[in-house]
Amino acid sequence: MEIKQLRRFLAVVETGSLTAAAPTVGLTQQALGASISNLEKELGVTLLDRGPGGVTTPTSYGMMLVAHAKSILSSENRAREELHAFRDARGGSVLGALERGAKCGDSRPCRGHPDAV
Repeated sequence: MEIKQLRRFLAVVETGSLTAAAPTVGLTQQALGASISNLEKELGVTLLDRGPGGVTTPTSYGMMLVAHAKSILSSENRAREELHAFRDARGGSVLGALERGAKCGDSRPCRGHPDAV
């Protein structure tokens, strides 16, 4: 399971169709459908019920994955933001994020912070 597959899956769920989701993720409808099919094969479950014209409805498995996918993508975004803040602070800012008390993902001060253990 890849982050890009989860983004694509959520785009289909949010738009309600492969046709509407395809341009938002930069793929053709066929490529998007293949990506979702590959995810389904990897997981061993059907995530979407497909109807005419690319219309889709999440299955029970799909609804379960929606919650996990949102959480994973949110965590990925937080990690990216923290890493960028750390990088930017190390670029010469005297009162950078670390000096202001930036926390690692588990709420402990990050290594390099004066209060780090």
